[in-house]
Amino acid sequence: LIPSSEKQCKDIAYQLIKENSDINVILGGGRAYFYPENYTDPDPDPKFNTSEVSRTDGLNLIQEWEAEKKAKGVFVYNRQGLDKVDVSSTDYLLGLFAQGHMNFDVERNASKEPALHEMVEKAVRILQRNKNGFFLLVEGGRIDSAHHDTQPVKAIHDVVAMDKAVKMVLDLTDSSDTLTVVTADHSHVMSIAGYATRGNPIFALSDLDGVINTKRTLDHLPFTTLVYANGPGYKVPRPNITEVETGNVNYVSQSAVPMKSETHGGEDVAIYAHGPQSFLFAGVHEQSYIPVAMAYASCIGPYAKEESKLCARPAQNIPNIENSSSRTSIPRQPYILLTYLSLIYITCHRLVL
Repeated sequence: LIPSSEKQCKDIAYQLIKENSDINVILGGGRAYFYPENYTDPDPDPKFNTSEVSRTDGLNLIQEWEAEKKAKGVFVYNRQGLDKVDVSSTDYLLGLFAQGHMNFDVERNASKEPALHEMVEKAVRILQRNKNGFFLLVEGGRIDSAHHDTQPVKAIHDVVAMDKAVKMVLDLTDSSDTLTVVTADHSHVMSIAGYATRGNPIFALSDLDGVINTKRTLDHLPFTTLVYANGPGYKVPRPNITEVETGNVNYVSQSAVPMKSETHGGEDVAIYAHGPQSFLFAGVHEQSYIPVAMAYASCIGPYAKEESKLCARPAQNIPNIENSSSRTSIPRQPYILLTYLSLIYITCHRLVL
């Protein structure tokens, strides 16, 4: 898990279970990082090599978590288990649905692995029982993975999965008492290229007036609407992809510069906010501003004891920010932060959490 030169560091699974026992809901993949090699996985993947990631310290963090939480906690490893979780009586939930990465949504086995919006629903319903509010972080991390492999079909489908998670959050929460923030930590070097006809499939070859566009390319070869500035899809000479199924889930998009893995981009990324004090996120900000604004909006951290109307007045006596002209007349609020690692698709696909 940890390179020998960094043995003084604690791995993420250890920190999550041993040093953050007050977290109510943990859902995701990476199950093999929580147990030693001699542990029998409840749902082993024959393609996954546990010896490369299993714990060498002998700890079984799953069993330790169960022993600590007892009847108040539930551990699940598949969708069936998640579906059975009673949100009215469960205080702690640990769900590890894959030994490594969770699958791309387009390749997900729906009978075994829950979708992102299904995990979000269970998390919100459990956390909503806390009368003092809650904080929930949701990441659509596999969007990033697909881009690094320059596989736009996988990336786009995971953006759609994130969109469903957004809708779930908005359906389950009230914008009068929940601040929802959506952002990204970087972009990618994918571009939308050419002058494709309106309605031309996004994964298809770029067309010109309904005909495959080869007139504007100097080599007279077609290209897809979605292309990358760099990545593993570089080939010389540039191949003719007229007969290639570019909408295939495993299609590797063409790229301009040869690299083993596509890189992040350098442009600004968007941040969206909905609910009380969402005005704090309007405009252009340094990335480090975001957690400060969230802490301020929630009256936590350095703002917990701030003597202001924002944190002191009872919520029932303060109007909703959406109906008020006063920026100080906002009650203490719980909020949900949902973040994904690729933002290009949000700006052209509506992804707001």
